[in-house]
Amino acid sequence: MKNIGARIMNELVEPYKEIEIDDTEFACLKAIVFLDPNVPGLNNVEEIRKLRHKVQVNIYMRSYVFWQFLMDCFRLILRTTWATGSTTSEAVSGPSS
Repeated sequence: MKNIGARIMNELVEPYKEIEIDDTEFACLKAIVFLDPNVPGLNNVEEIRKLRHKVQVNIYMRSYVFWQFLMDCFRLILRTTWATGSTTSEAVSGPSS
């Protein structure tokens, strides 16, 4: 039984630490694994499916909002860089005729 715990820590938890997943994201992933509607003998399979789907949607929305934020920052940096580059180019070469 000790070996199983060590294996879980090494094979499942450590990779998530490497990609710096936060506690909330990790809890959602654990919930997705544990809310398995295919386990034999469950009474409320449909309820488990709904709960699992809800967790999946929440983790997706969390990551979507984060990536939207990063893309907005990237666009802002690009616009600023482009505007600065255009201004610098005009200052060096003079206004275009």
